[in-house]
Amino acid sequence: MGGGAVLTPSAGVESCILGGNTARYEGGGAFAMDGGIFNNCAVIGNSAEMGGGIRLWEGGTLNNCSITKNSAKYQGGVFMDNATMNNCIVWDNTATESGENNIAESGSTIRYTCSDTLPPGAGNINSEPLFIDATNGNYQLQHGAPCI
Repeated sequence: MGGGAVLTPSAGVESCILGGNTARYEGGGAFAMDGGIFNNCAVIGNSAEMGGGIRLWEGGTLNNCSITKNSAKYQGGVFMDNATMNNCIVWDNTATESGENNIAESGSTIRYTCSDTLPPGAGNINSEPLFIDATNGNYQLQHGAPCI
């Protein structure tokens, strides 16, 4: 579990790129169990059986993160239980067998997040984020992008 990082309760990851990782089962980019905080991270191009980008199991928080181009058999981008997501972009992830391409959640709070499919919660949008050049790996947002 956790191809790029594994977080235990109260651990944190700040301003990092988790990219190109593979996990055999859950959390291609990262796996957090019973907590863990990700701040200002880019989770790009990871893969796993479940939760290609990030798997938050029984808690955890994502703040100001971009999760894109991840893939999994089930739940392509973020797979979260009883977790929190604030001000994130979850876009262009793929579930090849079943489940949500971007966000699969149970008992979680999602606020001010941009995703292909509109997640429930305050201030969420499903507008294209307008990355400068995602094809060539530039995931900065264009001036005037709706996710700013």
